[in-house]
Amino acid sequence: MTIQYKPLALVFAVFATAFASSVPGTAGSQELVVNGGFEAGSFQGWDADGTCQVKPHEYPTAPTHKGEYSASLGPSNPNIVTKGSLSQIIRIPEDSMVIVSFWYRIEKQSSLDFSLREASGSIIQSWTFHETSTWTSFVYNLGPGYAGKSIDFTFEGKGFSEEVWVSGILDRPIPVRKNYYPYIDDVSVVAQSSSIDINVKASGLPSELSTKIFIDGRAGGALGGGESKALTFKFGDQPNLTAEQYVYESENVRYACKLYSLTMNASSEKTVTFDYTPQYRLTLESPHGMVEGSGWYDEEDAAKFSVSPETVPAEGVLGVLGVKYVFQGWSRDLKTGMASGQITMDSPKTGIAVWETDYLTLVLILGACAAMVALLFFKVYRKKR
Repeated sequence: MTIQYKPLALVFAVFATAFASSVPGTAGSQELVVNGGFEAGSFQGWDADGTCQVKPHEYPTAPTHKGEYSASLGPSNPNIVTKGSLSQIIRIPEDSMVIVSFWYRIEKQSSLDFSLREASGSIIQSWTFHETSTWTSFVYNLGPGYAGKSIDFTFEGKGFSEEVWVSGILDRPIPVRKNYYPYIDDVSVVAQSSSIDINVKASGLPSELSTKIFIDGRAGGALGGGESKALTFKFGDQPNLTAEQYVYESENVRYACKLYSLTMNASSEKTVTFDYTPQYRLTLESPHGMVEGSGWYDEEDAAKFSVSPETVPAEGVLGVLGVKYVFQGWSRDLKTGMASGQITMDSPKTGIAVWETDYLTLVLILGACAAMVALLFFKVYRKKR
């Protein structure tokens, strides 16, 4: 794939600085390019064809970005189609990633291409650069996927030539051939450690409690409340970090983490915080009817509770005879006579429904029966007399 590249020197320079400073776990960087600034005055370490030249700063048409030398690529004759080629093969250390950078200047109607290739010859990425009269920076991050591999980076360029008229003897114009070239300077491939630290914290837990951490399902140790732990990963990895969803202080007090599982992108230094909030249990008990509202609630939540129905027939024969249980109110933490309501969960709460047995119907039935028996006894007694 070829990218039409536009000069963004400032953006890339800032990116290079920010990127280099954002990679933790780097004990040091290693320059892999030999003679990247061409300060040997030759193409030592490079594979260059005959159209490429190392030119000193004092050369009339050979500017440098810094130092004494720069390199021009390709023929200037517009009738020659072949481009000049300049390349070098580097081997990326194990467990490393590299930052590729260089400066380029492309004179009038000249061209410059740059490509990164694997040892097999397959192109990793390629770029085409446009004419620019000033030195421009290029920066590219080659990720850790190429660690331990040999990479060929190649420049291809072609110059331009034109005939211009200048003042000669007695101010008579004479034709002069002027050549233009693409230039490169300060080529660098810096290897840096591909390890990165992710700092994991647990907040909201009391200091005496801890949560277990899992990395891609494997145990990763414990993390106490307020503590932090550095976990090291390979740059570009996407580990799944998981903490315990609930940490129990007691049977009725626990700490809950709503976002307890995260898949990270280890591309820069990060801090992951598992936030825990206290939760309290609401326990509702009732010997009759059905209660609703029992369960766990976040601190200061308004918990709704209820019991229904408020009148329940007694079991068996007593129920048939009209004995029933009538709700009277709640005891313990729910001090109300209402069957339903809500309470602020600032601590664990318990509510026990209080019922009263209603025998009124049974008493009336028994009273009626007794009256009938008495009446019958009275009639029999009168007949005997």
